[in-house]
Amino acid sequence: MSDKYRSLTVVLEEETSEENIKLIQNAIEMVKGVLRVVPEVAESDNYAVKEIVKWKIIREMVTMLKNFE
Repeated sequence: MSDKYRSLTVVLEEETSEENIKLIQNAIEMVKGVLRVVPEVAESDNYAVKEIVKWKIIREMVTMLKNFE
């Protein structure tokens, strides 16, 4: 039996303006089955900020390793 999903978290690479968020929100809301999209203001303790920092560190490490060769 496969898992069933009820929600999806989207993490943006960078903080963006409210105008851009509205465009992204509208696009996601057009997807079949999406009931609601709720934007979240960037705060230092939320999941998205932690993910962004993690991926920036990983990218930086990969770049350093590529340059090391």
